[in-house]
Amino acid sequence: MLYEARPAAGLSPATVRALAGGLIDFALFFSPRTATIFARLAARAGIAAALRNVTAVSISAAADGALADVEFQARHIAATADQRGLLAALDAIVAKRRGT
Repeated sequence: MLYEARPAAGLSPATVRALAGGLIDFALFFSPRTATIFARLAARAGIAAALRNVTAVSISAAADGALADVEFQARHIAATADQRGLLAALDAIVAKRRGT
């Protein structure tokens, strides 16, 4: 076995505070599995309303689909399903917000 990934049991208190306090603008999702786990943990933490101020950026349509029940400010999907595509999507969103 090269590595083992285990889902988190819950969002950390610091993460919940940061989301609830409006300190996080973007959430990046690298797989459908992580998106599903995040959606479940966010619901469990009771921060659904806070996510309305967060923009989700997903690596693929499948990852974005796992967020269907979460009300984000906006949801974007990378043009290519790799880290470069995900970060390019984030760069484009930030540039648009800055008006550049």
